[in-house]
Amino acid sequence: EALARPCRDIFHVEPRPGWIPETMGFADGPQALVRITSRVIFTNGDLDPWSSQSVRATVEPGSVEAVVIRGGSHHSDLGGGGNPSPSSHDDSPEMSDARRKVTNLVRRWLSVAATERRMLML
Repeated sequence: EALARPCRDIFHVEPRPGWIPETMGFADGPQALVRITSRVIFTNGDLDPWSSQSVRATVEPGSVEAVVIRGGSHHSDLGGGGNPSPSSHDDSPEMSDARRKVTNLVRRWLSVAATERRMLML
């Protein structure tokens, strides 16, 4: 209630805490994502207030992954000189680790997809 009151008083809106999970397909919890998707990475900065509405722990390794960036803020992983490179001299060590993990996951998924495609063409 303490968090909802300013929304009503200042912005005249009623908070809908379930809206993001409902529209993103995980109203039944993040585990529900495994039934409807794969090869998804959720990146979140631990300083990002939006991260409370996201997937903050890996649901299925190699399929529905979460990367939480210590000291990261909203969209901090999307900007900067190192994007989309694995690292940049401006990145914190935590950001560099997160970029490396995301890059490695995508490379692995692309390799698997290429193998799957070749198998279908046989």
